[in-house]
Amino acid sequence: SAKNSIIKEENDLGLEQGNYVILKIQDNGIGMPESDLSHVFDPFYMSNMTGKDMGLAVVKDIINQHNGTIRIDSIVGEGTTFTIYLPAILLDSSKIKEKKGEIPRKHAKVLVMDDEDIIRRVLSKMLTQLGYEAHVVNEGISAIKIYKKFLEKNDPFDVVILDLTIRGGMGGAETMENLLIIDPKAKVLASSGYTTDKIITNYESYGFSGALIKPYRVNELDKILLEVLNK
Repeated sequence: SAKNSIIKEENDLGLEQGNYVILKIQDNGIGMPESDLSHVFDPFYMSNMTGKDMGLAVVKDIINQHNGTIRIDSIVGEGTTFTIYLPAILLDSSKIKEKKGEIPRKHAKVLVMDDEDIIRRVLSKMLTQLGYEAHVVNEGISAIKIYKKFLEKNDPFDVVILDLTIRGGMGGAETMENLLIIDPKAKVLASSGYTTDKIITNYESYGFSGALIKPYRVNELDKILLEVLNK
């Protein structure tokens, strides 16, 4: 769920006073014990319940870089709830100037593929606040299907963001190969938290239009999207 809220000056969240978007993500899974909660945002922390991953660490970095915060509550056997607080971006559309020949943000459709639900939701919210139309999927086969569906309706995606590493599914590199078969003109960004990944450092050789390093910053995300949109 998502809602807008005003955070007062005196609060226990460590946030500045102002308008915030609050995202609440809840599951009915196995939950986590208290001993895991203090480590859940550590990169590659592994336990029997959380597994091994850097996704939550990336999410926390993204949120912190945008002056927000994330809280987690969990009960073993009942599930886990993540509550994300992000400063609201108050846009005055009359002051947003598009350069001549640019594709306006409000007309740009972006497809995001990432296997972390919380990253998909945060990135979708960031894109929406910037004025883009965001669609999200969790793995490559779904990305290919939805891309093809919109292309056949003559309403193609303007940009696709593909996470290179997808657990238990088709990753970014293979998905990219399939998208180029469907649409040789596809504009696709490679996304990863690994700065030394060979695709990130040499993305053009793999057919990508650009690369995004996690954690994302709103201004960097917007900048590279506009660059790719108007190539």
